[in-house]
Amino acid sequence: MKLLLAIMIVLMLMAVTGTTIASTFAPAVVRYDRYLLVNTAPQQPPLEQLTSLSIPPGFHPGLGETLQYLLRDSGYTLCLPDSQRARLYAFPLPLGQYHFGPVRLDAALRMLAGSAWRLEVNDLRREICFEPQPDSSANDSLLPAVIHRRPLSHPVLGPAMAPFFLAGVIQRGDTRLAVIVPPEALWLNQVVWLRPGEQWQGWRLEKLNEQWAVFRQGKRRLTLQIPE
Repeated sequence: MKLLLAIMIVLMLMAVTGTTIASTFAPAVVRYDRYLLVNTAPQQPPLEQLTSLSIPPGFHPGLGETLQYLLRDSGYTLCLPDSQRARLYAFPLPLGQYHFGPVRLDAALRMLAGSAWRLEVNDLRREICFEPQPDSSANDSLLPAVIHRRPLSHPVLGPAMAPFFLAGVIQRGDTRLAVIVPPEALWLNQVVWLRPGEQWQGWRLEKLNEQWAVFRQGKRRLTLQIPE
């Protein structure tokens, strides 16, 4: 009798321990429907998600234009310039920062602005702003630098039947997007981002991987190599 009681106690302890282990290592995916699995893990805040930057060939943007481009589809906007921020936004983007990532979005914004500027986030208005660091105010009396925007050189299009230029791939969180440049684009806000399944001017992005992007328009199928 005592042996039977001891065995029952051991089995009960094993069951409780197994339940605890199973609940600890349970996957953050649950079945919602017969064919649908739902990820229940909380997503990262927009400014903490990974992002990358790749300026298309032929573009030589200023810092303000680049910051707006980086914030696209993040849910946040760049605050309007004042007398100080106007100088920051007018600086040209350094060539060494034309391509970087993936990094966190807030880290990328700080890197582009530099250590002399403090990143401020207004979550209520979903607005990103930059203020000079206290120790940098002594230079406010300096004359603003003369900024020259380099002339835009139009990128060479792909195959003759491609009505756009495939500039590369960028990352937003867990999503990878194809970057296409229409022939009439002069500014970064005219550059188009496409996820698989989306389309532009009738061209639908069917597939996107590390080397190729596949577009289709009706019966026409176009495979373009992603630039390195």
